[in-house]
Amino acid sequence: MKLSEKKLCTLRVMENYQNRGIGIRLFEKSFEVLNTRMPLLSVSGEKLLSFRKIFDYYGFELTSIKEDYYRKGKKEYFYNEYPAF
Repeated sequence: MKLSEKKLCTLRVMENYQNRGIGIRLFEKSFEVLNTRMPLLSVSGEKLLSFRKIFDYYGFELTSIKEDYYRKGKKEYFYNEYPAF
């Protein structure tokens, strides 16, 4: 997590523990620490389907798609990009 920009950098639940509500608890704790329910986050095109359900659950807004941002030839999907005030 990057507190200065309210960015959620990485959350991961080991495969053996998925579908037990752990991801929801991790997101909720992250919201508390970042003091926002709409953190900036991004996900690679390869992982988008894995995260779509939880992003929809929280109403995260897809705000841009950037190619070659982190890796050449790959797309990164950004959510909740809002101007800093």
